[in-house]
Amino acid sequence: MKTTVKAKGLQKYYQLGKVQVEALKQVDMEILEGELVSIIGPSGSGKTSLLNIIGLIDTPSGGNLYFEDQKMVFSDFNDMAPIRNEKIGYIFQNFNLIPVLNVYENIEIPFLIRKNISKKEKHERIETVIEQVGLSKYKNHKPDQLSGGQRQRIAIARAIVHHPKLILADEPTANLDSHTSQTIMELLMKLNADMKTTIIFSTHDPLVMSYAKKILKIKDGVLTEDE
Repeated sequence: MKTTVKAKGLQKYYQLGKVQVEALKQVDMEILEGELVSIIGPSGSGKTSLLNIIGLIDTPSGGNLYFEDQKMVFSDFNDMAPIRNEKIGYIFQNFNLIPVLNVYENIEIPFLIRKNISKKEKHERIETVIEQVGLSKYKNHKPDQLSGGQRQRIAIARAIVHHPKLILADEPTANLDSHTSQTIMELLMKLNADMKTTIIFSTHDPLVMSYAKKILKIKDGVLTEDE
């Protein structure tokens, strides 16, 4: 089976005044194509830092990251743009929707960067994911007209509309009630089964952990696999 993400000796430091905080300490990991992985750990343990580096939206302080066996060179974010824009979908904890855009327009955002797709295919993909996430009746609504669960569905649709190889979900159920959380997780599992997309969650939620095939624990920046 192909490797989607591999990290070797990954480190991340933050400078807070005169204090250097070590968020990630020599992280080694390998995640295979199609795996469902949950990264668990207390707040401040390094979960979001790790996801941001895997998602190519933050730079490691040391070590190496490989995406589909290609070494990522963080000195030039422009060189990584095609991978970040075409192969990775990110579901943010706070949704990160644009308030003035409706459901359709928020989901369309990844295609504003990609130019190698026809208008017809773009429209068909957007309409398909809107139906998949159950928002067909709401596609002209703006985020403030929708519930938290519905807004999370928009975020999921936006993350998957360009058929990414990898989906990263930072606390995907943090702002949802238990019923909506289960609905969202079942939707993601179906997408994983249908599209063979690798999914990595960071979470505190036992429900999310129960869906994972692999659980990685992180504490004080140290990553271990749950036996």
